[in-house]
Amino acid sequence: MGTGGLIRAARKAKNLTQKQLGELSGIAEPTIRRYELGKLNPKYETLQRIATALEIPVWQLIPATDQEPDRDYELVCDTLDMADLRMEAAGLGDGTGPDGDLYFVWHKDSENPTEDRVQYAFRDLFRIATEVQKAAELKKYDYIRKRIEAELF
Repeated sequence: MGTGGLIRAARKAKNLTQKQLGELSGIAEPTIRRYELGKLNPKYETLQRIATALEIPVWQLIPATDQEPDRDYELVCDTLDMADLRMEAAGLGDGTGPDGDLYFVWHKDSENPTEDRVQYAFRDLFRIATEVQKAAELKKYDYIRKRIEAELF
């Protein structure tokens, strides 16, 4: 199944219409329709927005042969780095998907990282990083909108 079919299946599993998914993800309904029909291929960042709206990991919208786990890993690492957090592999997880590995996370300035670290499944780190990035983008958009309105009106 291609990306469009995976989007459609995930949307239907959540009992959403194309219009509702469009509203939740900030993507026009006709564009969602073209993605699902395979007439248009979404960029990775767009897939992240759709996955966030569907409350699923982005890898579930990428056909197995096209998955780029490195991008998910980079997103998590970059987000943690911005928060002055560090991450280290803790070992293999439950094997429930490409994000089943376990990782330790701790504050960069920790005097004793071994004692201060907390273990997470990668899928949880990815979900949190995605939500934080989405919230940051929304705040950025809101700031720009308010600022431009103040400048123009």
